[in-house]
Amino acid sequence: MAPSPGQRPSQPHRPSEGGPNRGGGSGKPWAKNAGPGGPRGAKKPKVPRPAPAPKPKREKTPPPEPFTPTPEQIQQVEERYTVLAQPSEFDGIRTQIAKEFDIPKKAVKKIIKDLRDRQHIPSWWEIQTYKGSQEELERIKSVYEPYLPVPPVGVHKKISDELNLKPGTVYQAIKAIRVELNLPQYNDPKYHEEELAEHIKRAQAKKAAAAEKAAEAPTAIAAAEPAETQTAVVHVEPEASSPAQE
Repeated sequence: MAPSPGQRPSQPHRPSEGGPNRGGGSGKPWAKNAGPGGPRGAKKPKVPRPAPAPKPKREKTPPPEPFTPTPEQIQQVEERYTVLAQPSEFDGIRTQIAKEFDIPKKAVKKIIKDLRDRQHIPSWWEIQTYKGSQEELERIKSVYEPYLPVPPVGVHKKISDELNLKPGTVYQAIKAIRVELNLPQYNDPKYHEEELAEHIKRAQAKKAAAAEKAAEAPTAIAAAEPAETQTAVVHVEPEASSPAQE
């Protein structure tokens, strides 16, 4: 066909070298397996990594031994308490002594308790008097009298819950009520042998559970890591926690 005037003549078609791609050419240049040297070879199989060596189990750390004061420390606490407790002990005296001598407060409380038992010194809690109203005293008395002649251990706590009063207030009120009724401040401990035995049993069980929990704490921490990194004084009204003893 002759070109129109002013039109460039068409060029003859030249086939690409090697002819059409029929299985042996490089194929499309944008193909995934295309590369400078032709199609990529098969991927090499991954070699599994060796499993990490198991870490040795942590040994259980026993709980620390309870603090045992030396004879010199016991003497220091007793002498300091005797000085500070004149004319009578005050609220916070044990905390102050514990800080002065850098001794655990629990140990100070035991030293002072033993001293008071030996010398028959009344505690701050025992010398407090009832300071409530007469009306409140009558309410406590009406609930307390049915428990006589031998009230159960912890009766002041039961009454405080029933009347929504502080246990310390009820405790001091009961002391006043017993004086009014010409009753001794404390009953004979033999009337509470079964209750005291049960009380001691519960206290021992609580102490054993706390020790077991403390011993299991390191084991629980290790288990949480990833696998690849793995003696009491007996009274009619049982001794409550006095403000002085905190």
